[in-house]
Formats: sequence, structure tokens, C-alpha cells
Amino acid sequence: ELIPCSHDAYLKAFQLDRSKRFEAFKGFELLLLDEAQDCTACQLAIVHEAPLPAAIAYDPHQAIYQFRLAHACDTLDRNVWLRFYKSLEDFIN
Repeated sequence: ELIPCSHDAYLKAFQLDRSKRFEAFKGFELLLLDEAQDCTACQLAIVHEAPLPAAIAYDPHQAIYQFRLAHACDTLDRNVWLRFYKSLEDFIN
């Protein structure tokens, strides 16, 4: 019998199962996380424990999911803070 569970419950189960995480990330070369300011501690732990390099972009001034305990951005190193600027978009185009 299936037991219904919330997104938070199965995400936590995924975080705790190292073999499932390893299998999920197999075949990828880079993990790219945008809008990290809206991640929970569980989500960021999955990224930090991934068996591949990660590029994390966030802007703490745009955090909108604090009601879901998305305060994990406070643990990120401010020296690696990436922000997308309009001038960069113009340069790329």
C-alpha cells in the first residue's frame, strides 16, 4: 500500500540515501543551481553532497520562500555570490 507523503518528506529521504543521490547524479558533469536563496537546508545539503562540482547562483535580496524555511542561503559563502546583470545579457547577445 502506498503511503502519501509531502514533497519535503521524499526530498529528505533522498538526501539521506547516498546511493540514490549517487545514481541520480551519475552521467552529469556539473550541477547548476539558480535561485538558491529559495532553497531549504535539505535542498542545499543535497547540492553540497553531490558527487560533482556545483555552480550556485543566488541573491539574498530576492528571497521569497522564507515562509517555507528557505533560510539556507545564509550558510553560503558570500565570496561566491553570483548575480545576473542586464549588461552581461547585452554582452552575450
